[in-house]
Amino acid sequence: MTREEYVRNIVDTIPRDKNTIINASPRFGKTKCMLDIIDKWNPINILWVTPSAKLVKEDIPNEFRKWGYEKFLHKTRIITYSLLHKFKGDVDLLILDEAQCVTARNTANLFTKALNCKTIVGITGTPSKDNNKKLIYDALRLEERYNISIEDARNANIISDYNVFICEGELSSTNDIPIKGKNNKSFMSSEQKMYNWISAQCEEYSMLRNYKMLKMFSIKRMKFIATSETKKSITKQIIQKCKGQKTIIFCPSIEFAESICDKTYHFKTNDKDLKHFENSDNEHIAMVNAGGVGFTYKNVKNIIIVQADSNKNGTTIQKIARAFINDGVTPNIFIVKIKDTADEKWVQKSLEDINPEKIKIQQYKRI
Repeated sequence: MTREEYVRNIVDTIPRDKNTIINASPRFGKTKCMLDIIDKWNPINILWVTPSAKLVKEDIPNEFRKWGYEKFLHKTRIITYSLLHKFKGDVDLLILDEAQCVTARNTANLFTKALNCKTIVGITGTPSKDNNKKLIYDALRLEERYNISIEDARNANIISDYNVFICEGELSSTNDIPIKGKNNKSFMSSEQKMYNWISAQCEEYSMLRNYKMLKMFSIKRMKFIATSETKKSITKQIIQKCKGQKTIIFCPSIEFAESICDKTYHFKTNDKDLKHFENSDNEHIAMVNAGGVGFTYKNVKNIIIVQADSNKNGTTIQKIARAFINDGVTPNIFIVKIKDTADEKWVQKSLEDINPEKIKIQQYKRI
């Protein structure tokens, strides 16, 4: 099927009297599909909820204008999820854009009927694997009626072809990490020893069912892996391979980003470097908790993901999908992984929606 055939099927068959989730691959064109549904239904009023202020102020209104649906803008209120819990009243059509962003808190008024909606449509390219999210969908009677996978979209030439490389290395056993011990006495340890110690704490608190401490050490372990010198070394080697090609590096921390790239985008920066990157064909930019959902980039050749997560809410896939726009470029996706650590599981889960035949393993050493 072509994109147009997929969209026509959705528009023709989506029920007006039932709540629906449309799960379609990132870069499928879900906004245009939703606008076609609005045109068919002609709702009295619309509340469109989306993740970011940029989508509220620029991207979604521009989509209305781009496709000739300006006539619906006056009856559409566009807000972020952070404001949803404040809204009350009657709504003919509620659109949950990136539906994986729902939480018990932001949907509270839907359950009390303070926000009373005739029809709810959730659209997402990265359906949540979080059981708590699924409970919210069930409670809102949101049923997945359409599922167009990344592979479906690739086969239909809706998104670009792509390559995925898992770039794996081992933690160092060299004692080069200074540790402050008791009585302010310092000693040297290695990445491997530090990882083993943190993992032992995780196992101990898991056995004791002390979930507060387990969570604390689990986060500590993830941050330790993500910002390790081994990961930084592998990332720098990949960047060298990508020299002269338009590349996005998704980093785990601001310090990490600034140590590997002179152009960055995160909550402490303005958008000067971002704009420069968008208008270039061969620049690199390092991003931290930014530049993912709702951002579109052209001619991106490489995406480097320094730290994958378990992808419960599609965070890693959203980063990968920044390169899926079908612009004639076949992008390379590099994911940095530390062997024989919890990173193995996180990377595996983050790639569950990717065709295994598209994934190759590359070996790296810390240098």
